[in-house]
Formats: sequence, C-alpha cells, structure tokens
Amino acid sequence: MPETGKCGNIIFCPSTKLFLLPAIMMHEFFTAAGEKSKIVIDKNMLPQAQEIGDDFCDFETAVQYFEDCDSIRSVCFHHDDTQFQALVRNLNMVRTVFPKKRNLVSFYPDGFGNAMHGKSYVERLSNVFSDEVTVDQYLSFGFVHKTTVKLAADRPIQTLSFSLLTDFFDRSVKIRKFCNLEKLSGVDLDECVMLAYRPWCTKTFHDGMYDFGNQQELAILYGSLIERAEKDHGRSLKVIFRADERYKRESDLVRRLLSSRFDVIDLDSFYSQALTLEPLVYFLIKTGQVSKMSMICLDSTSFQVPAFLVQNMGAGRLVGYLGAPKEDVYRMSGGEAFTKRKLGSKMSDFRERYRAFESDGIVESVTDLCNTFIRVGTT
Repeated sequence: MPETGKCGNIIFCPSTKLFLLPAIMMHEFFTAAGEKSKIVIDKNMLPQAQEIGDDFCDFETAVQYFEDCDSIRSVCFHHDDTQFQALVRNLNMVRTVFPKKRNLVSFYPDGFGNAMHGKSYVERLSNVFSDEVTVDQYLSFGFVHKTTVKLAADRPIQTLSFSLLTDFFDRSVKIRKFCNLEKLSGVDLDECVMLAYRPWCTKTFHDGMYDFGNQQELAILYGSLIERAEKDHGRSLKVIFRADERYKRESDLVRRLLSSRFDVIDLDSFYSQALTLEPLVYFLIKTGQVSKMSMICLDSTSFQVPAFLVQNMGAGRLVGYLGAPKEDVYRMSGGEAFTKRKLGSKMSDFRERYRAFESDGIVESVTDLCNTFIRVGTT
C-alpha cells in the first residue's frame, strides 16, 4: 500500500469493452507511480470487467480505499456534452464523499484510438466548480495525438507505455484464461489473417456515416483484401473472423460469404465478445503459435495497439492493411461518395500516425499502396 498522504486515483470507465484495457493500463500507470488506484464501472458491467481484472469495482467500494489520501484524482473520458455531464456527476459524488480532500481531474482519450474529441472541458469545469477542482494532466496511450496536444494547451501530457499492458498480460492468470488458446492448439496458424468486422454498409454506425453499399459488396471487398494478404504471404491462409456483436446479423452474413471462398475460423466460438483483440494477438505471437499475422482493418485503429505490443518481442511479424484500394471501394454502391466524405480523411490521419511510428521504430515500414490504402509492417 502507498503511504498516507498519496494521491488516490478513481478511474471512471465507460460501460463498454473498448475501455476495459485502457482503464487497466491507467491503473497500472498510477500503481507503478506509488499511488492508489481503482477502476469504477457501472454495476451492470462489473461482472464482465472482473473477468479480466481485479481492480474494477463500483463507486461505493472504491471510495473506501482512499480514506488516507489527502487528494483525489478523478480520471475521466474527454469526449462530448454527454460525457461532460457524466464528469460533473462523478465529481459531485467524489466531492460529497471527500469534502475536505483536494480534488484533481485528469482526462484520457477515446480508448486506444487515442484521439481526444470535443471542446475543452477546462472552462466549463471552472464555471461549474470555480477553483474547487483542478485539471492537472492529460493522458495518452503510447503516443500523443494532435487532438490531445490541442486540448491540453499548457497542461502536462503523460504518455503511458504499452509495456504496462504487456506486463499485465504476462502476469494475469485471468487474461490467459480468457484468451482460451488451447482451443487453437491443434490448428495450423503459423501464418494467418485476423479480420475484425468493421460495420461498413450499415445504416446506424457512426450516425449513418457508413450507410453505403451492402454486405454482399463488403464481403467482396474483404475477399480481395484477403487475396492480397495471401499474395504477400505466398500461400493460402486461415482467416480468423471477429464479428461485431452490435451488428451480428451483418457480421454473420459476411462471415458465411467469406467461408465459401476461404478457410474461416469463427472467433466467437472460443474468444468472448467481452474484450477486444489485443491480448489474443499478443499471446498468439508470443507463444509462437503465429509467426506472421496480417490484420485487415479497413478504417479502424485495430492494428495500432498490436504494433506497440509486439515491437520488443523479438519474434513474429504483424502486417496491417489499412483502408482499401480506391478502385475496389468505388465499385461499391455509394463507395466514391464515401471515399470523399470519410475514407480519404481517415487514411490521411492514419498516414500521419504511422509515419511517426516508423520514425520512432515502432513499425518497420509504411507503404502507400494508394491514397486510401496503406500497408504497415512491424519488425
């Protein structure tokens, strides 16, 4: 236990699997600094969170841990007006329980995507709490995105190393059990494709931003990307398919269509939807079960964290295919408009990120295959 007088950290975690590992990473960061820390999550999400980590709890349990601290830091998600109102509620709860302690607040970005959205909360917090709450730092995962630099202004930014997460994976019995690797022990996965379904061609994803084309066209696009990966590997590959539980019907349709052409493994048959893919990718490569994995990501950030996780592993290779060839997207109904409206700008941001990663030695190569399609390779 840290000595009396240390700062206590209450990490407020949104009730979605996308924030479970970022919350654990922040907890590991504060603990390594000798500070107390607990992760608070809604009670309906608590059993799921406790499957992977011991430091998730409800608010009432968390506050009992900080009685001997002279300051409390509320660690909160920076996003939109809804999240700001949640922040105000959380700070009011903390101030009610600890009226005589100093109140600090730190902000973290939109999960491992690492962008920090919305207008700055600083002035709005001052209007609500005057000088009773102090914004002391901003947090980033692995690298600092330009959106965080803009919002932080002159306040400190703490960049958390992904070694915090790999160290947690290595010692966590719960995470290893969750990965359920024995289910793949008899499967030849030496080289494979990891495909996490991205809800393109759906009406509601990101408020309709991806409402173009149809699932049959999306399956054709995925098929061409798998073929490109197979050409790169010089062999046919097993495809590990991860559905999106929010779009289960669409995911299942694409998986069935791909299964008619490729050797597809349904990840849902052994790896729960309760957690994102990072620990599974990490252990598949670390244990030597996979020597080379290609990840097909479209415009998601799903390749970003695995690239950090394996950089110091000394074995195994990861290749990320980001975006898609423009001519292939244009063949989809509404694909040209989508490319101009969304995909082009998203890939421009990715290009900037991964070029910086290349300069820092996190990835080995960044190849522009076209202005909407990038291949990234790790060492």
